[in-house]
Amino acid sequence: LVDVDGLLTLGSALEAAGRTEDAENLYEEIYTSTPSRTEAYVNHIRILQNRRNEGDLAKAGELMKLAYEKTGEKTFLSQRDDLLPAPPEVSPIAGYYETKKTLVFTSYQGYDIYYTFDDEAELPYGGTKATREGIMLEEGIYNMRAVTVNGELVSDELHGTYKIIMPSPQQPRATLAPNTYKTSQQVRLKPGVDDERDTSIVIYYTVDGSVPDSDSPIYDGEPIRLPNGWVTLKAIAVNRYRKLSNMLEVKYKIEANPKPKTAFTSDDTIDSLKIFKTTQPEFTAAYGEGTAAGSVQVEGFDTECRRFDYPWGYVIMNLSKKNWVLTEISISSAGSCRARAQPASSPPAEADHPEKNTPGKLFTKSLPALFFSRMPDGQPFGSFQPDPVPLHLRLFPFRVVNGGFVSSAVFEDGFPAPSISFQAG
Repeated sequence: LVDVDGLLTLGSALEAAGRTEDAENLYEEIYTSTPSRTEAYVNHIRILQNRRNEGDLAKAGELMKLAYEKTGEKTFLSQRDDLLPAPPEVSPIAGYYETKKTLVFTSYQGYDIYYTFDDEAELPYGGTKATREGIMLEEGIYNMRAVTVNGELVSDELHGTYKIIMPSPQQPRATLAPNTYKTSQQVRLKPGVDDERDTSIVIYYTVDGSVPDSDSPIYDGEPIRLPNGWVTLKAIAVNRYRKLSNMLEVKYKIEANPKPKTAFTSDDTIDSLKIFKTTQPEFTAAYGEGTAAGSVQVEGFDTECRRFDYPWGYVIMNLSKKNWVLTEISISSAGSCRARAQPASSPPAEADHPEKNTPGKLFTKSLPALFFSRMPDGQPFGSFQPDPVPLHLRLFPFRVVNGGFVSSAVFEDGFPAPSISFQAG
């Protein structure tokens, strides 16, 4: 058994003889072997507070904490509170927030404060000294720790977790359900149910199947008139925090008068062409080499795209895996042409262009009827229905599609222009 009282008496004698370091070591042995006895803690703490060498007061504070934990004696805790600076205070308190927050640290005792959001940093001097301006917290999760410093004395840590999660808007809603409609249709857009009272919500939309962005039309509350054919409505909502909603995507098939004969999607093949499927060699075999116009940027494609110009417009090819495939086609001239047709026994027909006759190789095509429809600007062409005999045409125009028409043409190199549909107004 350890004679604690005898050892304590020996410690007092060592102090009286000026051998304080020996006394400290003895007291430490006592409370290490017999942690429930308070006297050794008290004597050691007294030596540290009276001597006040560098680091003694901080060590005294740690010893007070240890004494309270081992003995449960609240006197040690009160003594430590009187010795150490009080922990800092912070506003706002830790928690969940949906807006940016500025943290401001204060010490009612006027001491310096050091903080960190790094779980591995050692306070105080592994942290950052707080200023009156505070710290702006953007969106994210922050584990904050902070202490007050008075010389060598460091307070207990203040700690807390801040979650700054700015809300995203809900997906916008369309008032028209996806379906096939036989009459002209209009659709309105609305914010999500939970966002109906949020006046900051802005809705961007498209009706051409492209992904809406900040350059897309902004919905102004007026109904959106849907064109004939397949229509893909896409919309996103943006709130005051510039957060994006999930994208709304609704598909409609509008078969309003003038009733279309056919409506096409990107999966259909028109004039032997199929978007994303027709390869560059296949296209070149049908329509010629074209003039290379170099690489272009096409929204939605990360791989290289190249443009090729033709007399009738242009095409864009995209490098998909190892093949260049048709990605986009634009025809600007064939649709503005008109033609006359006559039986094969008569001289070849002259093709009229708004500016000049277009020279080209004649070819023969048998048709039961040749249809003329209205141009997009509404100018009428009428209709012509010859007998089903061979027709010699420099330009073979117009078969009705989507309430408009499709045309193809032959140019000087002998290659026809691909078909293009014009949307009726």
